[in-house]
Amino acid sequence: MDLKLKGKRTRVTGFTAGIGWAIAHELAAEGVAVVINGRDATRLAQAVERLSAEVRSAELIAVQTDVGTADGCEHLAEAACDVDILVNNCGIYELIAEGSAGMDVSVNAVLPSPTRTAAAIAFIEHLTRETGCADSDGEQAFSSEQRPTSLQHRFVEPTEIAATAAFMRSPLAAAMNGTALRVEGARFVL
Repeated sequence: MDLKLKGKRTRVTGFTAGIGWAIAHELAAEGVAVVINGRDATRLAQAVERLSAEVRSAELIAVQTDVGTADGCEHLAEAACDVDILVNNCGIYELIAEGSAGMDVSVNAVLPSPTRTAAAIAFIEHLTRETGCADSDGEQAFSSEQRPTSLQHRFVEPTEIAATAAFMRSPLAAAMNGTALRVEGARFVL
């Protein structure tokens, strides 16, 4: 699907793995120039190489810095201040949509449920060793016990989060502002 993002420029924090990497991949595939960052130079270079190989037309600018510090944020802002889309993948979200009223800016949040990232897989492996259940049952057991209202009883894939994030940043979602969209495997509460 063409999300009409070609020619835009984005900055994605927390890029080197998991959800951040998947969002950068999705946006690059849509023709967005992607400014990416990571704390570790080696992991950043490996992630850039992988993304360049998977999305051959990707326009990437890598900035190695730690956005968990004021200096790191300043460094990233100086390196990539002119962006159309900002993807804050650092686990921090403040609803600032009211301040964007009247501007051509959308402020939205994607709220993912447990996502199948390397850290989540390691957690499930630890959980299965601790509880003695079979590895293949760990995710199911976690979902059943910790997320009993989930309809899918599985972790969300990073690509599913990325597709939602890309859509929310496209002109096709222009009416969405101040939206906190849950992406959680069809969870419902009775």
